[in-house]
Amino acid sequence: MVEAREIIGSLVQFQRPPEDIASVETTTYPGAAGPLPIRIFRPILDKTLPVILFLHGGGWMAGDIDLLDGPCRSLANATGALVISAAYRLAPENPFPAAPDDAFAALQWVQAHCNEYGGDPTRLAVAGESGGGTLAATTALRARDAGGPALAAQILLYPAIDPDADTASRTEYGDGYLITAKAVDWMWRQYLPDPTLARLASPARASSLAGLPPTLVVTMEYDALRDEGEAFAEQLRQAGVTVEQVRIDGLIHASMTLSALTDKTDQIYAAAGRFLQHHLAAVPDTVEP
Repeated sequence: MVEAREIIGSLVQFQRPPEDIASVETTTYPGAAGPLPIRIFRPILDKTLPVILFLHGGGWMAGDIDLLDGPCRSLANATGALVISAAYRLAPENPFPAAPDDAFAALQWVQAHCNEYGGDPTRLAVAGESGGGTLAATTALRARDAGGPALAAQILLYPAIDPDADTASRTEYGDGYLITAKAVDWMWRQYLPDPTLARLASPARASSLAGLPPTLVVTMEYDALRDEGEAFAEQLRQAGVTVEQVRIDGLIHASMTLSALTDKTDQIYAAAGRFLQHHLAAVPDTVEP
């Protein structure tokens, strides 16, 4: 476990230097079992901003808000949104449902406090990458079922959707493309030691997907998780949800953390910016340099 966390944490070396933004502030929020770190990224814009709650990846058992600090800066600049990155408890020390409980608590905190940082709680989105994409999806479901906080959009970046997904991409790209199919299985077991709870942990197994906010699903061409993300996008469409699905050619899993290796990672932020411009009016006509 220590080795896995060190490997995932080392991905920071493959990121570009962090972009300049107006401000970065780290504080804590009341997680489901105690205080947890949360970081607020404000772009250089003098106006009330839409808000993105961002949930980091790492297979639910690694990663933190430091690893995604640079990507969150880029996301704030690309979308013109206040990005708020929340930590959550990690498996296996804290298995399911610890992480989704914390994610929902973070959403409640963001709705209540984002105005203190210049955010507009009526224009609120949830986003996440990899395992954080799973949490974003389950958080949107929970918010729907609880009657709030109201979400205007969700962004799922190369999400892990189902522990038992049997897809062509898991076979074709399940070895040699950063994350392996065996690693995916192992991470699910750390996060979800009781497989009977998969119906609650997997957003694809929700009894209904109707009533969810407009959704952007971004997948990577050479990613073992590609097909399950795209299949989930189709499930959402069939449920009547407004969905945009983007596949980025030439990229692998976890590409938000690999920006120093290829400029193609810019396409992730561009897709998010276009999507939120439409659904949250997130990007102004002119953005200050």
